[in-house]
Amino acid sequence: MSNGGGGGAAAGPCGACKFLRRKCVKGCIFAPYFDSDQGTAHFSAVHRVFGASNASKFALLATPPPRRRHHPLL
Repeated sequence: MSNGGGGGAAAGPCGACKFLRRKCVKGCIFAPYFDSDQGTAHFSAVHRVFGASNASKFALLATPPPRRRHHPLL
């Protein structure tokens, strides 16, 4: 998993932002779940099934942060 800090020069963008080719901002909703190393491949699989918008709306934003858990495959 990543440090959850989002993008930056030192850490680099999260896997989701790499896949979507967008700037990874601090506090990126995907960063805790899709690290910079393997996160691109994992997000690609999620994106293929749900799409980026649905992944953020239903899987991440609908669940309060304390109740979110990291999936073992992510």
